[in-house]
Amino acid sequence: MVTCYNCDTEINDENCSIEHIILNACGGRLKSKGLLCKNCNSIFGQTIDSAFISHFQFLIDYLLIEKERGTPRPIKFSSNRGEETLLFPNNTLKMDKPSVNVTEKGAGKEYSIIAPDEKSMKKILKGIKDKHGDKNPNIDFDQLLTDAKRISTVFDEKIKIQNEICNHAIFKLVTKTAINYFIYVGGIRQYITHLLPYLNSSTEEFDVVRLVAPFETSSQSVHHIISLVGDPDRQILYANVEFFSSFNYLVNLNDKYDGKPINEIYLFDLWDPASSENVELIDISREQFLDLFSNELFSEFSKHLDRFREQYSKILTRGRDHRIICTALDNTLKQYPDETEFFTQDMINYFINEITKGTAPYVNLNDI
Repeated sequence: MVTCYNCDTEINDENCSIEHIILNACGGRLKSKGLLCKNCNSIFGQTIDSAFISHFQFLIDYLLIEKERGTPRPIKFSSNRGEETLLFPNNTLKMDKPSVNVTEKGAGKEYSIIAPDEKSMKKILKGIKDKHGDKNPNIDFDQLLTDAKRISTVFDEKIKIQNEICNHAIFKLVTKTAINYFIYVGGIRQYITHLLPYLNSSTEEFDVVRLVAPFETSSQSVHHIISLVGDPDRQILYANVEFFSSFNYLVNLNDKYDGKPINEIYLFDLWDPASSENVELIDISREQFLDLFSNELFSEFSKHLDRFREQYSKILTRGRDHRIICTALDNTLKQYPDETEFFTQDMINYFINEITKGTAPYVNLNDI
């Protein structure tokens, strides 16, 4: 009999639901109908999953993560001048909202309008026409739209991105992910029941997660990793859950473990799901394990802060390059819609030109 690991209700055809081991919103593909009942899955989705996604939405969209539902959204950020700007998946930038300044000029008013696109400009002009058109019958609003300047500028500011990676909303999702994988590989529910009040409480804090150094891999892509170790001799059951090749969390699932030995690892490449890579399990002694959880929350992570910063910087650079390549490929296929079987030389030349256009803003001529 298969039961929901949260409420222990038997899972049947009526109450079964698909639970992704790693959130599908983060690109996760591994899933099972034998983890949570429909009700518990829904509750965790509203409380735990959504809170986690809100902290990592930037990376999800920036890295163009493929999901079963939904597509990457434009990323909103503020320039140093306070202007709200959108970065679209095709790497184009557009102001978020139009700017309309009105100044008194003699007996009338002067409008200065900056709009992100023609549709927005047309809507603003229509509003002005509806409000003032009767008093100004000689103004040709259609001609104003035709005469408006089309301006393209280079955005040359550095963008600051803030990612909160260490709070209890994140820790809950990390803990749930570790439990998902433990049950998925055949783990027994009795070893994780003490963690369930923590998952189900909106206030309770439970000290079972530590942020540690990222895994060492040779991959140039971006991946999620879950490793699981259960050792009855050392009486420890723990998991490492790493998101986006950067944020590696150690989860204390049970420090009195006496079940069967477990050594499992799962790596998922977000850009090449078919690829595989060997990653070594992180093996620690019981003394090291307990020492980690007796120390301050950031004590272990602070030792590896420089490596974390370096790794995160690499991921952002890989994300930028990935966006450039995807955009160049999409533009090439749109330019040559009838060439479906292979790349012609014209397509190759066009693709290279698109890559060049995409990388040009990031080239520092002083470095050449």
